Amino acid sequence: MKKKVSLFGKEFSVLAIVAVAMIGLASAALVPYLSGVITGNAVVSSPITLSGTLNGNHALFGGEDFSKTIIFKNNANTTIDTHAEFTITGPANWDGNLDEFVVLNLTDTTNSQGPFNLLDGGICVINDTNKDILKCTLNTIALPSEATWSYTIDVELDQAILPGTYTFEVQAMD
Repeated sequence: MKKKVSLFGKEFSVLAIVAVAMIGLASAALVPYLSGVITGNAVVSSPITLSGTLNGNHALFGGEDFSKTIIFKNNANTTIDTHAEFTITGPANWDGNLDEFVVLNLTDTTNSQGPFNLLDGGICVINDTNKDILKCTLNTIALPSEATWSYTIDVELDQAILPGTYTFEVQAMD
């Protein structure tokens, strides 16, 4: 026995009403797909990459020195204003005393400027909360599109340096 429903004064089959409702739902589900909507993703990376010879562990004794190169590369298609933050983290009982270093210089080898003595001029500041962290902030440079900028860091340790692990880190900032 077929069921009929009266709608607007006319009789319709329940099956016909259910079929029309299902077609309507299916059509509604296809609207975003068929309406010309385009979705895309953008993976954004830092425009500045750092490389050089600062990486890794270096076994040294008091009185010895080392020299490392740091290279900034602008991968963007536009000029990027950036500056370097140079951080030294010393052993847990180090007070950030610069007397541990005889030489702590940074030379801009791209423009043949320097060496800049990081032991002078207030460039380096001891972290107030972690006394074993020394942070040096360099002046901002405008790095042209796809250009590289090189620095050399020269470190000579005092003969009576506090033994332990000192970590040297350079970070590009905007």
